[in-house]
Amino acid sequence: MTESHKLTVLTCTGPDSLATKKFIKDQSGKIYKKSFSAGKFFTHEEKSFTTIEELAVILNELESQPNKFVVKGAVKTGAEKRIRRLLNGDDATILAKPCGYVMLDIDKLSIPDFLDVNDDCESVIKWVMDTLPKPFQDVDCYYQFSSSQNVPVHGAELKSTASVHLWFLFSEPISDGDLKRYFKAEASHVDRALFSSAQIHYTANPIFVGMPDPLERRSGIFRGEKHVVDFPELPKEDKKAVMARSNIQIHVDPKDKKKAVDLVLPHYKEGCRDRLSGAIAGTLYRKGWDDADVAHFIYELALAGNDEEAIHREKSAFRICEAVDNHLPAQGIPTLKEEFPEIDLDKLLTLLGVADPDIEKLVLSLNNKSKVEAIADVLKEAINLPGGQQKYYLGQVAGQTDLKISVINGLFQDVLSEKDGVEAVDDADVLMEYFLKTIINN
Repeated sequence: MTESHKLTVLTCTGPDSLATKKFIKDQSGKIYKKSFSAGKFFTHEEKSFTTIEELAVILNELESQPNKFVVKGAVKTGAEKRIRRLLNGDDATILAKPCGYVMLDIDKLSIPDFLDVNDDCESVIKWVMDTLPKPFQDVDCYYQFSSSQNVPVHGAELKSTASVHLWFLFSEPISDGDLKRYFKAEASHVDRALFSSAQIHYTANPIFVGMPDPLERRSGIFRGEKHVVDFPELPKEDKKAVMARSNIQIHVDPKDKKKAVDLVLPHYKEGCRDRLSGAIAGTLYRKGWDDADVAHFIYELALAGNDEEAIHREKSAFRICEAVDNHLPAQGIPTLKEEFPEIDLDKLLTLLGVADPDIEKLVLSLNNKSKVEAIADVLKEAINLPGGQQKYYLGQVAGQTDLKISVINGLFQDVLSEKDGVEAVDDADVLMEYFLKTIINN
């Protein structure tokens, strides 16, 4: 029996809210892209389908409705008629769930000059699919070319690139976390920001003013040899990425989030928005916020600041979180202290639940049964301390855990290596001594 799937559709409720791009051609012949905002509040509905043909019917209907879009998660039972896109915490409205379908977002992928979307769009789709991991090749899918495909904005020359959304069905439901791990390991062109249950999946065709749609065909079903994707075995979890972040789960009162937005808002001005939102995103993610929560907070800050690029900021926040996972440079709030001395950044960190913890209390929370990960989390907080204080607290950690100072020093060096993005030293000896110690004590 074919499994039935649920598609969650949200509808913008703001009078000027849209979920698609608008392109305007002026009297001189130049084409401009008009930014848009989907807004903060949405009504919701569910649509069921079992096959790629039934999914195609739903998506084809949504293409003509510029105020609608899709999210992968399920709306929480008993939710109000109008909701926000909140994934975590007590005020969550969207629940994460494994899905039997996925939309892959491929943006500006180079294609050969002999391929033309209007001449033979299916050959372009086949070319794009052949760049995907093998399980996604030659499989039935529904394709939708992105809004900007073939549009020469501001007179720019068209390049041989393809930007497209590909919808696939899976042989079994797959979680967002598993999708992120898989596509990170595959290092493909797929935008992993969409692997979040509250993230917007745009489905509407763009709006053109003073010009026709440059694409003769924007969407359709591509037929492959297989009907569904058989998801392969997942790669092992990247322990280095886990070590790059705090394991402490952060829960912040919505009122404190609102206060934090109000604190930053007077300084959220054109020319510094990237710096502010990027630094906040990097710090929140390093300190334990979920990437979806980070991105949504940045989105709400941008909406409050009447930022026409709110959606762009949200997607950028996801990419900053990825940079942290990949040990790439990503600025944090402390780097802003000289640039924005008028902002009480310490208060901002406190409101968002990521103020520097009392290391003394953290050390005292350890004992001779503490796990290596817990000890490493405490050692991370000593990284930026002066050398004398580092030595003192490493000694305190050794005393609390009954481990030799050489073991703690080794683990601290490993933590330092992770922070600097350097290949970590082999900590097998540290782990072995720790577990032997635990066995002996028990």
